[in-house]
Amino acid sequence: MVARLSTPFLIAVTIVSSTVPRAVHATPTPATDKVDVDLNTAIKRAAEEGRPLFVHFTAQWCQPCRELRETVYPDPIVASRLKRFVRAEIDIESSEGEMSARHYGVQTVPVLMVMTPQGKEIRSLRVVGARTPKQLAAILDQALDRSGPDSVPTP
Repeated sequence: MVARLSTPFLIAVTIVSSTVPRAVHATPTPATDKVDVDLNTAIKRAAEEGRPLFVHFTAQWCQPCRELRETVYPDPIVASRLKRFVRAEIDIESSEGEMSARHYGVQTVPVLMVMTPQGKEIRSLRVVGARTPKQLAAILDQALDRSGPDSVPTP
C-alpha cells in the first residue's frame, strides 16, 4: 500500500526542514565510531587523522563476520581500542570490495587487517577467522604499539 501525502503537508514539511540548521561536517575526531565501506576512503582518512586503520573484510552470508560485529566489536575491551583506529568494513561481494580483496590477497572471510596511518599493512597482525574479544584486544594493542604513541590519539 502506498500512502499519498497532501500538497499542504508536503509544503509544511519542506518549510520546516529548510529552517532547521544543518550540521557542519568537520574532520572526524579520534573518538569517531564511523566505519568506512570504501578502503581507499579509509586509507585517506587514516593518513589525514594520523591513526592506524583496522580493516574487516566481510560478506553478508558470513556468520563469523556477523558474530564479530554483534559480539566482539561492542565488547568494552575491544570497543575502547577500536576508537583509536579508523575503521573499514569491506564487503568482498561488492565490485570495489572484490578489487580490494584481490589486491590484498583476501580469499576468505573474515579477514582482519591492520595498517599504519601511512597505509602500509602490518602483515604479522593479519587475522583469518573470528577471534574472542580478549584475543582481538591483544592484536589491537600490538598494532597501537607499532603505530607509535605520537600518532595514535587517545579519545
